[in-house]
Amino acid sequence: MYSLNENETLLINAMFELHEKGVISVAIDIPEYSKKLFPYGCSIEKYNDLVPSLVIEGFLQSSYDAPRDGPILKLTKKALELFSNG
Repeated sequence: MYSLNENETLLINAMFELHEKGVISVAIDIPEYSKKLFPYGCSIEKYNDLVPSLVIEGFLQSSYDAPRDGPILKLTKKALELFSNG
C-alpha cells in the first residue's frame, strides 16, 4: 500500500475540505484554490512533485479543459474512501 508523505497528505486533505463544501473539481490556476492546495505557493516543480504520484496511485484525477488552461484536479473514489474509513 502506498504511504502518503506529509505534502501529499496536506494536498489530499485540502482537496477533501473543498469536496465537503461542494467543490468537486478544482482548477489550480484559480488563486482561491491554489492557495488552499499549495499554501506555500504553487509552481510547476511543486505540482510535479505531488500530483503525478497521486494520480498514478489513484488518489487524484487530473485533466485539462483546453490546452492553455491549467489542470483540473478531482478526488477519486479511492481518496474519498480514505476519509470514510478514517
